[in-house]
Amino acid sequence: MDMSHSVKPPLTDEELAAAQRARARSSIFLAGKVSFEGVRDTYDCRIRNLSATGMMAECKAHVHQGQAAVVETKGIGKINGKVAWAVDGRIGIAFEETIDPELARNPGRANASPEVAVPDYLKDIRAPKPGIRRL
Repeated sequence: MDMSHSVKPPLTDEELAAAQRARARSSIFLAGKVSFEGVRDTYDCRIRNLSATGMMAECKAHVHQGQAAVVETKGIGKINGKVAWAVDGRIGIAFEETIDPELARNPGRANASPEVAVPDYLKDIRAPKPGIRRL
């Protein structure tokens, strides 16, 4: 019997969480700005990965884990978060609130009016009413 195709052990909780994060995150290339608590400067950054709960960006700031941050990008605006990690010019920021990453990918959606159901009595306002004549 060939044993070369053995059954793999189940994923650990950490491996499962990492796989779920990878699925929820998408690689993109967005320009943004980021500022950090206790630092006067605002830095330009390149957002490389974005999810509903955080992002990874390239940035020249020297920051430390836990430092408060504010990220700004088109379509979403300002997002508050904290530095989750910083290594070799890349930073991970965990957002305080969830966002819709699609708004960053399609900034026009952020400014679009939400679709509103029009009541029947407003659908054809130009239709003549019984007993009313137009001049």
